Amino acid sequence: MSKKQIIDVELKWIGGLKYDIHIRGRHQFMVDASSETEGDDEAPAPSDILAAAVGSCLSSSFTFCASKVKAELTSLTANVKAEISRVEGYLRVTGIDVTLNPQFKREATAKNQDRCIAIFRNYCTVTESVRRGIPVNVTVKT
Repeated sequence: MSKKQIIDVELKWIGGLKYDIHIRGRHQFMVDASSETEGDDEAPAPSDILAAAVGSCLSSSFTFCASKVKAELTSLTANVKAEISRVEGYLRVTGIDVTLNPQFKREATAKNQDRCIAIFRNYCTVTESVRRGIPVNVTVKT
């Protein structure tokens, strides 16, 4: 059995629907949920970050896979479109479409490219977790 990893994220309320986020005490950025609901665009919304996480995880998995199967890339771009709709009166992410556009070096064989295309999704932690649903436990301390 492998060791569990814990991701430590701290959020500090700035005001309105804005939060300062610190990940593992090293990475810092702001998130603003009002960009989703009120049209404010000072920082990405949580759903923006979810879409980016899915896209970057799939892209990283593809890049890693390509290197392992000797299908060397010259470039890779990705486009992610997340759909937000009302479900039972509440806004929900109802779908995420991801398009990867890999460019391989000429030496990369079609067999190696196809192998990577067939298996890379299995290694994307975020996408596979989102697809299956994630149990979330919530505690409010007062």
